[in-house]
Amino acid sequence: MRHTSLTAALVAASLLIACDSTDTSITPHDLEGLDLVVPAYGHLPDGVDLDAEFEALFCPDDPVITLELALIDRVRDAFAAHGATYDEGDNPFSIRYAVYNLRNAEVVEHLIAAHEEGVDVQVLMEADQLDEARTWNWADEALVDAGFEYVPDHRAITADEIITADLVGIDDPSGLMHLKTRLYATPGGTSLLTGSMNPGDNAVHNDETLHLINDPRIVERYAGVYDAVL
Repeated sequence: MRHTSLTAALVAASLLIACDSTDTSITPHDLEGLDLVVPAYGHLPDGVDLDAEFEALFCPDDPVITLELALIDRVRDAFAAHGATYDEGDNPFSIRYAVYNLRNAEVVEHLIAAHEEGVDVQVLMEADQLDEARTWNWADEALVDAGFEYVPDHRAITADEIITADLVGIDDPSGLMHLKTRLYATPGGTSLLTGSMNPGDNAVHNDETLHLINDPRIVERYAGVYDAVL
């Protein structure tokens, strides 16, 4: 599996500080000599089946980020092996996120890599989390810098942008974007990750759930709800 040790270490560093999302004082040097183990980044159990009908994982004890990265990379690898290119809207290799926030460094890196390699990646996020005043929410800038087409408010999105947009702010006056749904699609089928956990930074230390679902009936229902947001 592709892995960036520096970003994993920086995420682990949040174990050492209070959950103040504006704190940027931790550097890699602060980790020297420390033996930190973050279960979210642990190895998947031998024989784990990414196509299992249902698997329940629980944070902070299970390798939830490792699973999430494995699902992203499976779409990337399938796309690379297929060797074809597609027009906008016709790509059967896609990754869809509908989340409240996105601050996990490795998840962001893998989503950017998938986008750059040709996978159709789209992220729906709570619009308030994309506010420029929230300087600790850096992922939107990283995604836009990597070429993600950005629509700040889904209420103004056009029919064409529904297909082409890669990052969309969901600004619903009636409530928050709390679907916490990730869909990983290839021509062979679609896998779903869902549960209480957002792909945030401190989320790996919380009591959270993250479920892998491959039951087509459930996946189809979630995909329909995702599409209905736009």
